[in-house]
Amino acid sequence: MGAFFESGVCDTVNLCFVLRLRALMDSIFEKTYHTLEDSHWWFVSRRDLLLRYMATFPRMSEILEVGCSGGALMRELEKRGFSRVFGIDISEAGLDLCKKRDVFKAQMMDGTQLDFEDSVFDVVLASDVLEHIEHEQIALREWHRVLKTEGKLWVGVPAFSFLWSEHDQHNHHFRRYTRSQLVAAVEQAGFVVEKASYWNLILFFPIVVMRLIGQILPKVSKCDYQLHASSVGMNGFLKILLKIENVFLRWVSFPIGVSVFVIARKK
Repeated sequence: MGAFFESGVCDTVNLCFVLRLRALMDSIFEKTYHTLEDSHWWFVSRRDLLLRYMATFPRMSEILEVGCSGGALMRELEKRGFSRVFGIDISEAGLDLCKKRDVFKAQMMDGTQLDFEDSVFDVVLASDVLEHIEHEQIALREWHRVLKTEGKLWVGVPAFSFLWSEHDQHNHHFRRYTRSQLVAAVEQAGFVVEKASYWNLILFFPIVVMRLIGQILPKVSKCDYQLHASSVGMNGFLKILLKIENVFLRWVSFPIGVSVFVIARKK
């Protein structure tokens, strides 16, 4: 009985330690994320893609960003004259950063349980959010519900399950998508897909090599969350490359990439 009790206590202590360590690692990652989202090539290029998409919309459009984080995209949209931009997130740190950036239309809310009436938004933007949600259809149907008829959904997610890495685990991802999988999920929720493309074609093959090495030699390739500040020169170079790619995405769709996105319309 004593041995059993001691074993149970040890298991409980170990579990508590693991949970505390995970919480600490999550907070470290979140802090790194918010530190880099203003200037890191990945975030800047992703915002550039979304801003190019939004450029033709009327400035009085009702816009909802699901997973607004520190409000970087909301702030850029407001600078471009969009006055009805709302954001939601479940991160207290992200929402605190929104306030510091004078982005005041962001609030704490779960993307699967929106506290908005039906048919109120012209656009819903959800970049790198859906993969965090276990039951994707609940989220997609909520986003469908709050859109006006003919309203637009832009949803982007990480691509290809063979690219799965520790980065996905630390980010609490449930899945990565192929283009056909994302299209099928969006259509199942009642949307009509207007465009589907991969993104970040330029870095696809280097990242594939790195991820494969990581799977074969995890100790050799292991890095802390795979989210780091690049040198100024490299950061600028990668931003230029991906912004060029963003220009072409106005007319074409790419067959491969690190991420995949869909533009869809509510019937």
